[in-house]
Parts: sequence; C-alpha cells; structure tokens
Amino acid sequence: MTIQRETDIAVRVLQHIGVYGAKSSAGIAEALGVSQTIVFKIAKALKRTGIVSVRRGREGCYGLAVPFENIRFYDVYVAIEGEMTVRHCKKGKFRCDRRGDCKVLDFLTGLQEIIIGEMRRQPIAGLVDGAFYRPRTTKSGVAAASPPAKTLRSAEQRSVMRLP
Repeated sequence: MTIQRETDIAVRVLQHIGVYGAKSSAGIAEALGVSQTIVFKIAKALKRTGIVSVRRGREGCYGLAVPFENIRFYDVYVAIEGEMTVRHCKKGKFRCDRRGDCKVLDFLTGLQEIIIGEMRRQPIAGLVDGAFYRPRTTKSGVAAASPPAKTLRSAEQRSVMRLP
C-alpha cells in the first residue's frame, strides 16, 4: 500500500489551515514549500468532499468547512485517493474462481478493515507537531511559519487569539 504524495500534502494543508486559520493558496504553498498548483488541486478535492471552504475574490482564501478536530486521516485519504481497496479483486474488475473460498482475500480484507479503522480513528489535529511547523525562511527572508502553541486551541479560541 502506498499513500500518494498528494494525500500527505493535503494533510499538511489542513494542518496549516487548522493551526493558522484561513489562508490564500499562495500563502499555503509558500509556507509548505509546495507549488500553488498542487495546493489548488488538493483544495479542489477537499472542497468537493466538504472538508474545505473557499472564499473567492481578491481576498480569497481556503478555510475549514468542518471543525479541525473532526477531520480524520481517512476523510483526507478518501478525498484525494478514493475509497481504499487492498486487492484489485475487491473492486469487481478481476475474474477469480476462488471468490467464495479465498484465504488470501479473507486476510487482505481483514487487513484492510484494520487499516481503515486506524485511519478513521486518527484526527488530523492529533498529527500536528512542532517539527512540522519549524520556521522556514521564505524568498523575502521572513519566517514562513512559527511553531504552534503547545496545545491546539478550539476554533473559537484561535479566532479570538488571531494566530498568525
């Protein structure tokens, strides 16, 4: 099983928005060190699944459509990659005479259920750490992101405190 690079970046985009609030695609791209094109692509997929909201126009930005604490890793995985299927025969496109009696399929189905269960239990907010938000110097010589507070604050507290 391989998790696509876009899924990894999507998690980081959501972490950035969750910690620092709504941001422009250019601001997110610069802070994460990725292209603005990939941020657009990821934001489109996250918007389609209802995780991200978009404010268009000159002051446009991406924000969270749901509380940060409620976004699970599996939500992001499905938004970017689609539903997880460990074996191609589970997708129904593969002809196999052993469909009803296959220990390999039984094992892989059980493994898939464990992986999906763990991904559904893991909130994106729980994956935020200081290492991810190390200050980076941008082209202008300014730190792109400062480390988050030791504990994540609720959306209400973040808006009152006006985190950068």
